[in-house]
Amino acid sequence: YIVLAFSNYRLHQFDLARQYAIEFLGKNFEEERAVLIGLFMKLVLAVLDQEPDIASLAYGITSLLPDFRAVELEIPFYSLLVDHYKSQNDFSRALDAQDKLVSYLKFNFNFH
Repeated sequence: YIVLAFSNYRLHQFDLARQYAIEFLGKNFEEERAVLIGLFMKLVLAVLDQEPDIASLAYGITSLLPDFRAVELEIPFYSLLVDHYKSQNDFSRALDAQDKLVSYLKFNFNFH
């Protein structure tokens, strides 16, 4: 679902991205990592809806990332943050998210 929602978002197929995010959120998963993925899907929807405040979603995801490295959510997560903050003209936060993405790619990507 991460790939489906995020790739459609990146392809500007926003209706499909929304559909996959909502579909995931409608399922009852019992796995702990589903909480992290659910937060990401809510973030996808918030970005699509251009909600101004995504801080609580971003914090929730950031706090869970270290426990679920195998999910490999960092690239879509930080990319969404960059896009969102750029659209809000919050370039300081966009650069911060971009720095975190570059750091992940540079130092952590090969350790999965």
